[in-house]
Order: sequence, then structure tokens, then C-alpha cells
Amino acid sequence: MIKKCENIAKNRILLILFYKKFLTLQTKLYKIAQFLLNIIYMSISKDVIKQCLISKQREVDEAVIVPRPIDFEENGNYVIVGVRHAGKSYLLYQRVRQLQAAGMKWDEILFVDCEDERLTEFQTEDFNSLLDVHFEF
Repeated sequence: MIKKCENIAKNRILLILFYKKFLTLQTKLYKIAQFLLNIIYMSISKDVIKQCLISKQREVDEAVIVPRPIDFEENGNYVIVGVRHAGKSYLLYQRVRQLQAAGMKWDEILFVDCEDERLTEFQTEDFNSLLDVHFEF
């Protein structure tokens, strides 16, 4: 009977040790999974967003624009659609220049090129970073 109790006690100790090892392994696997998820869903750095905004500002400032006779309403919302190379971007450049001529500065204008390859991983969470970078100007 004593031998049997000793065996049961040894088995329980082994089971407890195994369980502790299992929990340690499970914790490590959880931490690895969290790390990998952070990499997969990693937000875009503010430096990359800043570079995108600055390069677009330079592009707008350096663009040669042929003014088109289009009037935009103040505080109007527009969706500009058209075939490729029809002048949609230059129409926006013209509007930015009109706003600048009316006294607005770049810190009041947010122009984001969503087709910029540096922003391909842009997630919903990155909008806060975008606004932070814009307000830093």
C-alpha cells in the first residue's frame, strides 16, 4: 500500500511538472504569436507618412498646370472620376493652388496619394498617425 501511494505521489509530481512545462511552453507560443501578429499588422511609421506627404507637396508645388475653367464651391465635397491620364490629379493640384492663392498654407491642406507604394500597408489605425504627422507641419 505504501509503495502504491509513493507511485501515485511520484505520478502526481510528474504530472504537475509536466503541466508547469506545458504552461511555460504555451506562454512562449502565445508571445511568439503576438509578435508575429504585430509584424503582420504593423502600422506604417510616421517617418514614411511624413515622406509621402512631403513628396506630394513638392510634386504639387513643382507641377506645371494649365488652368481649367472649373469653379469649386467653398467647403464642397467632390468625387473626381475619369479615365487614366484625363487630368484628375492636375485638377486637384489646381484646387490646391487656388486654396494657397486664397491664403491657405500646407498645414491647412492634407493631400494624400493613396496609390503611393509606400502606403500599400496603410491600415485604419494609421489614420491617427497621418493626422499626427499633418499637425506636426
